[in-house]
Amino acid sequence: MNDSKADKYRIARAVIALVAVGILISAAIMWRNSTIIFQDDFSADLSNWQVVNGVWALEMQTLRCDSTARMVVLYNGDVGSNYEITCHALILGSASKPEAQIAFRYGSDGNYYFAGLGAYGYKAAIGIFESGAASMLSSGGNGNYSDINGNVWYTLKVRVKGSSFSVYVNGEFVCSTDDTTHEVGRVGLTAIYSTVYYDDFQVRRI
Repeated sequence: MNDSKADKYRIARAVIALVAVGILISAAIMWRNSTIIFQDDFSADLSNWQVVNGVWALEMQTLRCDSTARMVVLYNGDVGSNYEITCHALILGSASKPEAQIAFRYGSDGNYYFAGLGAYGYKAAIGIFESGAASMLSSGGNGNYSDINGNVWYTLKVRVKGSSFSVYVNGEFVCSTDDTTHEVGRVGLTAIYSTVYYDDFQVRRI
C-alpha cells in the first residue's frame, strides 16, 4: 500500500471512530434525559408545586422555608414507585436543630416517609409520619446534630426502590431501611425547626 492510500485509510478509520464516539455520546445523553421525571432549579415559579403547610418562597433562585413545626411542599406530578430524588440543601447556622429532608410516598391521607439531614439529630435518618406523629425507621452518623453544619450546601439523595429506601449525603451512603407501609405517593421537600434553602431538585426513574 503506497503512502497516499495508507493516509486515506487512516483518515477513514479516524472518521469512523469519531462518528461511533458521537453516536455513543448521543445515546448516553438521550438515555440520561429519558430517565429524568422532573427537575426544578427554582429559577422561575412554583407552578409545579403544592404547599401543604408552612411558608415556602422563592429567594435568590432557591426555595426557602422557615419552619418550626414540620412543613411540607409537594411536586404536583406522579413519579411511580422506583426513583432517586436529589437536591441541594443549606440550613441557616442559627438553627438549634438543623434539619432538611425529602418527603416521599405522600398519600392523600397525609401520611408519608421523610429522609435526610439532621432527622432525629443524626447526620441523616429515615422516618415515617402517620396520624400526626413521626417515628424513626433508620439512622446513620453521630447524634445531637454534631454532623450537621450550618451555612453549608449539602447534596442529599434518597433512593426509593420497592420497599427499600436509602439515604446519601454528599455522595456517601448513610443509612437504609425496608418498609411496606406506604407503597405509592407524591414526593417533595420537608423542613422542621430550621430555615432551609433548597436547590436543584430532581427526580430520576430507576
